[in-house]
Amino acid sequence: PASAGYSAIATFLGAYVCVMAWIMPARDHRQQTTEFAHTIRQEFSADHDIVAFGMEEKDPLVFYLDEPVSRLQTAAAVEQRLNRQGRLLLVTYEPLVAELGDLKGLREVTRLKVDSARAAPKHPPLVVLEVRRPATASRSD
Repeated sequence: PASAGYSAIATFLGAYVCVMAWIMPARDHRQQTTEFAHTIRQEFSADHDIVAFGMEEKDPLVFYLDEPVSRLQTAAAVEQRLNRQGRLLLVTYEPLVAELGDLKGLREVTRLKVDSARAAPKHPPLVVLEVRRPATASRSD
């Protein structure tokens, strides 16, 4: 009787550990986004301001990027910031890149490569872009 109780508890704990260690992480749709955010922060140090373009404050990527991260919602706001800073790193969803099409000096740095063996994110693909203010041509008369 007592050993049956211990056996049931051990079976439950074993099953719980398996579910929490292997099954849940494999089903978590946020996991790849979280890893992508950490990779971005490792590549572009924590003191570098990253702009989340077209993302809400409660967007998981904004949370996982840690500070400093700022959010801009329009291409005009990005252009204003670019004119002040000269260079920006933007993180955005791939469908929103078209809104930035008029910016000169825009290039893709990296993107989230979705591992099809894991739970896919529930958002559009993520892209990291760099944009630099175009150099003004100097005139010599």
